[in-house]
Order: sequence, then C-alpha cells, then structure tokens
Amino acid sequence: VIGGERLTPDEVSIAYLANEGEGIAADYGIVVRMDMHLTPELQKKGLIRDVIRAIQKVRKESGFTMGEEVTIGISDELKAVISGSEEMIMQETLVRFGPPTGTKQSIVIGDDITMDIYLP
Repeated sequence: VIGGERLTPDEVSIAYLANEGEGIAADYGIVVRMDMHLTPELQKKGLIRDVIRAIQKVRKESGFTMGEEVTIGISDELKAVISGSEEMIMQETLVRFGPPTGTKQSIVIGDDITMDIYLP
C-alpha cells in the first residue's frame, strides 16, 4: 500500500542490489547475500585444491592404481606454493614427496603457476 493505494504484483518490481564485492540472490522469499572477496587464505586453499586435482590427474594418466602409493618429486617453486599443506596433499593423493628425479610432467594450475611433477 502506497499513499492509500493497493498495488498489484504487476505494478511492483523488487530488486536487490549488492555492494561491490558482494553477491546477492533471492528466490522463494529467501534473500542470500555473500561476501565475494577472496582473502589470501582462501586463494591458497583454492590453489592447494588445484594441486591435488593435478596430482590425481597425473596419477590416473600414468596408470597408477587408486590405492597405490607413489613417490613424486616436485619443483622448488611448487614446494613454496604448498608449504604448510604437504600432509593434507599426501593424505588426499597417496603420494610421498621425494627428490625431483624421473620423468618430468609440467602442468599449469591456477592462472599462471607451472607445476613440475617428477614420476618414477
């Protein structure tokens, strides 16, 4: 009701506007607002997930079985990227990290990081 007049649904349009760096969605009477800013911590977590996916892909393409543990070598650049997350990566991928020897496979992860993995 505006100024004593009852408006019909055809006469009303409700729009939700998000602030910069936010996302907003509405459906079935529910409105959700989300902070879309990526903190350095979230960016690193995403990058670690990309590393795990890349290792799993290389394992599969190289013919290793799902339960088979593999020792792989990684480049110094990748060591710096995954610093502090090695244990999680080893648990999720069944790899162990060793010296960078063997056949080198390079994979680009994220926007611009080249990951070198050395397989036995």
